[in-house]
Amino acid sequence: MATATFNRLRDEGAAYADRLKNAGGPTEYPAGPGLIHGFAAFFSVVDAADANVRAILDMFSQSRGS
Repeated sequence: MATATFNRLRDEGAAYADRLKNAGGPTEYPAGPGLIHGFAAFFSVVDAADANVRAILDMFSQSRGS
């Protein structure tokens, strides 16, 4: 899961990620620094969105490979 810095549900997203991790679930939580909600829509337009989307996709591909 991921949220952005400027997302009104950011704190709830971080708390949910903590609960998943504490329950023993494999959890990665990229916080999307400096980004707004919906940042993935700016893929190929905003460098920071590109970097965060790529990091998220890398996490997914690594978790599938384990």
